[in-house]
Amino acid sequence: MKTTMILASTALDHAPPWLVDAISLFREVGQRIYVAAPLSGDGQWWRARLGAEGLLPLWGGQSAWATLLNSYRVSHWARGWRPECYLSLDPLAALAAHSGRGRSGGYGLSVLWLDNPPRGWLATHAFREADRLIVDRHELATQLIAHHHARGGDLTVLPNGSAAPLVAQCMAFFDEPPGVLG
Repeated sequence: MKTTMILASTALDHAPPWLVDAISLFREVGQRIYVAAPLSGDGQWWRARLGAEGLLPLWGGQSAWATLLNSYRVSHWARGWRPECYLSLDPLAALAAHSGRGRSGGYGLSVLWLDNPPRGWLATHAFREADRLIVDRHELATQLIAHHHARGGDLTVLPNGSAAPLVAQCMAFFDEPPGVLG
């Protein structure tokens, strides 16, 4: 059984609408799911709602302090959970994923889902460190290739924000050799 860690730097209230469906689909294909995100409310309620094996509360906000603490927390828990896939819902979450992957000896595939181009140095760094990118619009893919030097083979467009193609694509990534965007 493989493990997927889904990471977000904003509260789960603001997560993409397909997240709950994606988690149940990941579980149907035999994945253990752990979620790392800031929580608004009861963690046990969120864990039950999402159907995740584990829930790691992160600090909210986009400050350097929150990013540093979240990276440390994810790196600590990633050693025990050893995810094969880190699915990040934004660039700051991807920074925490890269920290977790680094702490476990580079183990795991980093997938970054983007709905906007990266802004700022940290977001661009996280974008470039991701093994694979998933976007929801062709124009965003074109912009990422033209202005941010994303390689076409590492960039997948999944329109409509649907969970099933996202999960299928993440599973297909396991059959490909990882490449790092540059």
